[in-house]
Amino acid sequence: MSFLEMIDVLNEELVKKNEDPIAFDHDCREGICGMCSLYINGQPHGPLQTTTCQLHMRSFKDGETITIEPWRAKAFPS
Repeated sequence: MSFLEMIDVLNEELVKKNEDPIAFDHDCREGICGMCSLYINGQPHGPLQTTTCQLHMRSFKDGETITIEPWRAKAFPS
């Protein structure tokens, strides 16, 4: 399962519990648009040199805690 598919499954479970789903951007899910950029465990896109949508759950250990944060970027200089 891809990382974004995992978030989709998690969101389905949250909605069933009447909890707010995780909001995240995505578009192509083909690794070319960059919409899905996240910090995963403190690293841009996670542990591999790939886009978030191309990251798969097999990159993590079973039971591992995964921290997901919004993409961090400074403003463009004026």
